[in-house]
Amino acid sequence: MALQIMLLGILIPTAFYAFKLRDPTPAQLLVAICMSLFSAVVFLWILDAVSILRFRSAWVSRSVYGAAIASVLGTSVAVYQDSFAASKYPFQGAWEITILDAATSAVVADRRLALAYSDSSASYWGYSNVETAPTRAAGQAIWLEVRHFRPTTKQISLRLMFADGSSKLIEQTLATEVPSRVFATISGPFRVSLSRPSV
Repeated sequence: MALQIMLLGILIPTAFYAFKLRDPTPAQLLVAICMSLFSAVVFLWILDAVSILRFRSAWVSRSVYGAAIASVLGTSVAVYQDSFAASKYPFQGAWEITILDAATSAVVADRRLALAYSDSSASYWGYSNVETAPTRAAGQAIWLEVRHFRPTTKQISLRLMFADGSSKLIEQTLATEVPSRVFATISGPFRVSLSRPSV
């Protein structure tokens, strides 16, 4: 009974952590391996300590201790490496978006927005700031919503909201002008430009 309780308390939590990983980073994968190794050698050490499973020689026991220390150090290195690594979702954060009517070149929207990544939809989404100044030209959106933006396929879906309560849905394909910093449409009823702010 005691061995079964120790098995549940030491090995099962590590297994759950490893099984729940989806598309892990190299650091997360290393952490899972090191945790599994550490929990396994701790369980072996307990079996040896209570004389259930005796090691045949002293060097085997020393190897178990060495493996436990190495797994702890490996976990620490992986955690620190992941802390300083590049973001898994590099398109999160502040952006500037400009939308022009292709027929008249009139400005439909010129806003700053913030994007976040959604795991459920595998795309970026976000909202712009709101501006309701009375001097705003007619036909300009007061704020907009990025319903989804997928940099891999360059597809973007926008919902523009106007002062009179109306809205407009725009779905277009963007082309990369500057990698990870500037996207713009090639053709379509609207010219959309999405870029990182300069400051």
